[in-house]
Amino acid sequence: MVCHIVLSRREGVDKLDPQEFAEKVEAGWHLQVFSDGGFSAGLGSCGVVVVAIAPNPPFDRAVIGYRGLFLNEAVSAFQAEIVAAEFAVQVVAGIRPVHKKKRLRFDV
Repeated sequence: MVCHIVLSRREGVDKLDPQEFAEKVEAGWHLQVFSDGGFSAGLGSCGVVVVAIAPNPPFDRAVIGYRGLFLNEAVSAFQAEIVAAEFAVQVVAGIRPVHKKKRLRFDV
């Protein structure tokens, strides 16, 4: 879905909440990261959605947010998928823990 929005708008989107990310990780929630690539007529897009999953039953889920990247030039859907996987790694790795007043915080 994120890929379709990015392709139709021809611009990236950023709706990832680093504060919620930090709160969920600090509370012991697990992360699930989805990535997808899109391709149409030489244009590409990448989408990443980050979901937090509660560590105990009933294992509630919460969408922390999403990011999308527009690729001005793309040669194939495969290329868009590979770039999306790398983009997902960069998104999650780019949220770094920062300790402040005995609380764990993440900066983007």
